[in-house]
Amino acid sequence: MAGVSPPAIETAGLTKFYGAQRGIEELGLRVEHGEVFGFLGPNGAGKTTTIRLLLDLIRPTRGRAAVAGLDTRTQSLEVRRRTGYLPGELRLPARSTVAAFLSFLGNLRGGVKRSAVDELADRLELGLERRIGDLSKGNKQKVGVVAAFMHDPELLILDEPTDGLDPLRRMDVLELIRERAAAGRTVFLSSHDLAEVEHAASRVGIVRDGSLVHVAFYPSVRDDQALSDYAKDLPESVRALFAGGELDLTSPAGYLNSQIFALTAPLVLLIFAIGDRAGVVAGEEERGTLDLVLAHPVRRRDYVVQRFLALAALIAALGAALLACVTVGSWLVDLEIGFGRLFAASVSVALLALLYCAVALAAGSLVPGRVRAIAVAAALAVAAWIFDGLAQAVDVLDPWRRIEPYYQALGQNPLREGPPVGGWGLLLGATAVLVAVAAAGLERRDVRQ
Repeated sequence: MAGVSPPAIETAGLTKFYGAQRGIEELGLRVEHGEVFGFLGPNGAGKTTTIRLLLDLIRPTRGRAAVAGLDTRTQSLEVRRRTGYLPGELRLPARSTVAAFLSFLGNLRGGVKRSAVDELADRLELGLERRIGDLSKGNKQKVGVVAAFMHDPELLILDEPTDGLDPLRRMDVLELIRERAAAGRTVFLSSHDLAEVEHAASRVGIVRDGSLVHVAFYPSVRDDQALSDYAKDLPESVRALFAGGELDLTSPAGYLNSQIFALTAPLVLLIFAIGDRAGVVAGEEERGTLDLVLAHPVRRRDYVVQRFLALAALIAALGAALLACVTVGSWLVDLEIGFGRLFAASVSVALLALLYCAVALAAGSLVPGRVRAIAVAAALAVAAWIFDGLAQAVDVLDPWRRIEPYYQALGQNPLREGPPVGGWGLLLGATAVLVAVAAAGLERRDVRQ
């Protein structure tokens, strides 16, 4: 049809054999302009082979590939002129400085604005005058990122772009990817990291044993088992820690649990609860305001209880906000999870946060020091989370899993099983005991001036 532009990437029957060994076979792929397309699969699945075929670095056994309508074999020079590439195994000249090497690459393209290089280097905290041989792996990766992005290409082909980067720089690179896509550029993002692809990609293709399956993230993924099959191949300890033991992305309950309730929502509320309650007694004591409060005719234990109840009301409000968000979100994407189960999961998260707020409150009431109170509560929360994951992977620990708070709140996935009433009772009982300990602790000790 006239006026319809060709896709950013299109392959048909693309096949590559290395002798008798298959690299990729009958690959049919279509990536649209302005899209971040995640190319997901384990090592050796054919991801790098596909990328090298698109760049004409290796030649296909059969089939064809095109970039923006340009044949990658007969028009490969123009394809590479429009493309920015970051290889998965980045090798750089050790004796060159970063600036000299990037200038060399820019000159191969007819010149690149120094301001673009400087902006990217500043954003990634990359020193341009340093010698490449003196750089760490993470800083070498930054050089590759700048080289891929500096000429603002129409198509970015990135093979494991965040490999070796620290968490902050990983987020910077993913943000760069999203910005380029928002500006109409296309990104072909190859990775074995499910979380990385999910954060950046609008669609994802999963490659296995040289064959590709197209999927889209939820809700379309419910109709395709490939993403869940990939997730099930992850180590059990990884699935246990980051998705409550499951990464069943094709069921509504499994998807919402892995995305929201297994880690993200508890983490946000725990950070808030621990930090806030550690400041009620220990923080006020450090600032000297506790003296002023307790100089008034108020019992110390009553003061502790009042402050706890105030936070309980605030956590209840946050839990209600969480419930409202997941209810609306579930309705918008048709997750078909009943309100009762969404309510049960939200209550479980709120009660878990309430328990650790009581831990922080008790720690600060028993022994002065806000930092100490935060450290104690955070350490116990992290230890319980890690133990819950390990107990699912190590049989000998599994019977003990039932005594830790994370299991009582979320270990049985309230989205699937409904309200864990017994677990709620245990969490509330433990919270009440901790508040009593906090009240008794402050009642019996001196208030530090």
